[in-house]
Amino acid sequence: MDMDAGEDSAVPPVDLTGLIPTSGSQLVFSSQPIADLGDYPPSQLYALDLKNGKAHDLGHAELSYTTVSQDQSILFVGGANAANDTNLFIVRLTDRGIVPATPISGFEGRPGNEYPKAWSGDGRYAFFERGSNIIGDGIDVVDAQTNSLLWYADNAPNEQSASVDVAPKGLWFAYTLGLDKRPASVAHIEHGGVKSTALPSAGYGFTFDADGTHMAYPNFDATTHVTKLFVQTLGGATVPIGDPDGYPVATITMFMPDGRVLAFVQSNPSADQIVNELLSTQGDAPVILGDETRQASLPLPSLDGSRMLMVYTEVGQDLAFIDPTGKAPDVPIVSYPPEAAVGDRAIDDKRFIYYTISTASASMGVDELHIVKLDGEGKVVDTRLDTQDPIGTDCYSPFTRSSLTKLVFLNTNTKTLNLIDLRGDTPKRVAMLAPSVDGARPLYCPMWGPNGDAFAYTEISDTSSRIRLVRWGDGAPEEPRTVYETDAVADVMVLRP
Repeated sequence: MDMDAGEDSAVPPVDLTGLIPTSGSQLVFSSQPIADLGDYPPSQLYALDLKNGKAHDLGHAELSYTTVSQDQSILFVGGANAANDTNLFIVRLTDRGIVPATPISGFEGRPGNEYPKAWSGDGRYAFFERGSNIIGDGIDVVDAQTNSLLWYADNAPNEQSASVDVAPKGLWFAYTLGLDKRPASVAHIEHGGVKSTALPSAGYGFTFDADGTHMAYPNFDATTHVTKLFVQTLGGATVPIGDPDGYPVATITMFMPDGRVLAFVQSNPSADQIVNELLSTQGDAPVILGDETRQASLPLPSLDGSRMLMVYTEVGQDLAFIDPTGKAPDVPIVSYPPEAAVGDRAIDDKRFIYYTISTASASMGVDELHIVKLDGEGKVVDTRLDTQDPIGTDCYSPFTRSSLTKLVFLNTNTKTLNLIDLRGDTPKRVAMLAPSVDGARPLYCPMWGPNGDAFAYTEISDTSSRIRLVRWGDGAPEEPRTVYETDAVADVMVLRP
């Protein structure tokens, strides 16, 4: 069942009822007793004014699930089923202050757990996958402008599971209801409501291009096996483009950065192979990526799509550069054994990050971090960063328009945060942040501000915790500053420095 929100003649202003005046430099954190860490979800929210250090109570809300908008101006928090509705709250951060946790309207009589999935490209709408043994699983879309449920889609009473994927730009999304028949639909938010259109083939696992103009998805036959791919022009036609060799197509798809080419994986069961292919959405013949005699996972493209990092997986994990045109041979980077390599992400148009894991390591932790690229002569330039200890949590700064600039990772033995500057040709370790008190350790991944020029993290010991703020702009990072200390666990959720 679909529910349409109807037409709106005008968008009402944002409701700032209950606004707590603060400076525009803010931080939101949750709190729970140290003894409950890992056993119970935090249930109390606070806002910290970073200008004067004053903390403000934002209300009680179980934090079983949270989601934050890209500009970190909106935080949704929710908890377990209530008796008659869904515990979903919104916290709004503005330059004038912060609005405490306020219930979202429209969920009355609709109990369920809301699991956040994505935001619309404009940051106004939040998408949730609902789990409920009372009204059934489904999809819910919340309008953060009006603090209300905009639209929902419910499963049939005897069906379970629901999934949604959202375009990175624009207001398109696609969803699937149920596990058996997997009916698929594409939808668009318009005129204060949602227009939903059933797709011609069942499927799930929708992939959008960067511009939000095309979508790819695999279909399912009567036995739920994938047989081919479809590319949907959003607002236009659906075109089948898969199954060029008669082998099953896997559910993993990825648009290249230009949006004109789709990378996908297909399996050759007789040869026990998983083969990557590039398929043009313009009707060109498919191109095999890398060595088609070897099993491989989906490759990582550079930000401009000019080169790709391939991970071969048939024995251990090898890395190689591959040519997206399929014309040039592989350029090997690292082979297994003695190390298994894990391709992580692209930094810019030329460089990638990868990790290695030693086969002799008892803990099988990450041993080394590498930055790799091809030079002008097509030779591999591999820069190793000495991590000193196995790497635990890592956290990247937000992407700028053209590159990734900073990395923070945790050394699990020394309990230090390592700050890596990725700008320039050679990555540099610019600081190692040790705990401020004996016996303390960083908790979870640092939270970056939306512009990537500051991060905050929680440092915890047996009896207390501290929120530490590090400002790191174009130059060297500043020394960490403790902005809040408590005898409970203070976990940073939003940072607007």
